[in-house]
Amino acid sequence: MALRRNGFYRAQVQRLRFARPAPLWPAFGTHTLVTRFDRSPRGGFVPVTQDWTDYWRAVYRLRNPSVDSALRQLNAAWRNYIASGFEAGLRRQYCFRYFSLLDLMLSAARASAPLGSWHRALQTVLGFESFGITDGPGGSGVAAAGTTTTRNPCYLLTRLR
Repeated sequence: MALRRNGFYRAQVQRLRFARPAPLWPAFGTHTLVTRFDRSPRGGFVPVTQDWTDYWRAVYRLRNPSVDSALRQLNAAWRNYIASGFEAGLRRQYCFRYFSLLDLMLSAARASAPLGSWHRALQTVLGFESFGITDGPGGSGVAAAGTTTTRNPCYLLTRLR
């Protein structure tokens, strides 16, 4: 029975990777953030996206000038990186801007009391360029999580030379 389940799982993964790459990739080539993929009744996945401002709302609500500046710099680096078609030469700046924001957020959160609003803002920063996978729009919650190797700064940091 375990082999059959494993075989079924492999077949599902292969179908996701090979039979349906076209609907997934375009979602990552735009200046929107994929926050979730919902499984459709036909077996594919439907991207759920947010624009930059909506995604970062918890961070903007902090009204911290240093954080706002770091977020503007990350936005510029992110937009340039995507517009370039994910040019390897722009990865370093993109990763630097992301980790600068993260460092600033951690320092500012540590210095503020109570942590309250900073907690949600930190979740937003840590979840950047990651997405949930659900069993459909009416599903009971996120069943899995994922990221891309072309846009996630944590992954890209490992690829810098």
